[in-house]
Amino acid sequence: MGTHLHGLTQASQFTTGLISLYAAFFIANALAKLYGISSLITGISAIIMHVMLSAAITDGNLSTTYLGAEGLFTSIVSAIVTVEITRIMIQRKLVIKMPDSVPPMVMESFLALLPLIVTVILAAAVSVGIVALTGHPFPQWLMIVLAPAVNSMDTLPAMLIIIFLTQLLWFFGLHGPAITSAVWVPFAVTYGAANIAAYGAGQPVEHYFTFGYYYALLQVSGSGLTLGLVLLMFFSRSKNLSSMGKAAIGTSNYWKPTIHSALSPDRSLTVAPNINKTRG
Repeated sequence: MGTHLHGLTQASQFTTGLISLYAAFFIANALAKLYGISSLITGISAIIMHVMLSAAITDGNLSTTYLGAEGLFTSIVSAIVTVEITRIMIQRKLVIKMPDSVPPMVMESFLALLPLIVTVILAAAVSVGIVALTGHPFPQWLMIVLAPAVNSMDTLPAMLIIIFLTQLLWFFGLHGPAITSAVWVPFAVTYGAANIAAYGAGQPVEHYFTFGYYYALLQVSGSGLTLGLVLLMFFSRSKNLSSMGKAAIGTSNYWKPTIHSALSPDRSLTVAPNINKTRG
């Protein structure tokens, strides 16, 4: 098994092993679309900035150490900074403006040229400056700064708080996972990618609060683990609960009408995920 492990994990080296590279592009792409600027070129600019901050060339070889999970937070910074530089320079007309007769693709390329130059200069200055001041590359320095937050998320109390807040938001008619995921998903994805990299290297897997763990175990059958509740309602002697159970189980997302609207407020705060986690 050990002989063929490299071949079996080759796919992960080019997927989760480069996850921060893809994240830089797609985060910048999505943010640029919100601002109404060229998302494709801005996404490519974000990749350039991320590589300049994260990768190092040693003896003619490009190091990919921080292009995986270790550089995920750097990719978020790279994407946001790149888009904001582009947006501000376009708003202040600090760009090369071509005549309207020029094809849109060519016009967008020239429009992004000056922001790209500023982005590259900034990335080079930050990369060299951080190494000179701290002795660490930018991704490692950033992880040191974020270490208290990163380490605290992979604990039982943190997970219980996240699940409780997710369910509590449903109580007020808000989509709990859509709101809380903005906080914990970057950490969970980082943990998951780190686990894959460790397993591929034959090292112990250390993290358990991953994206897959959250949805495959803590939220299986929907937010609140409501499948059991829906089945109990389905066979309930109460006509009201039985009708709601039959209506809910006939839908693809049966847990949404159960938590979001079907149940009264005093029953909407299900604690099943917290119980499931503590027993696990």
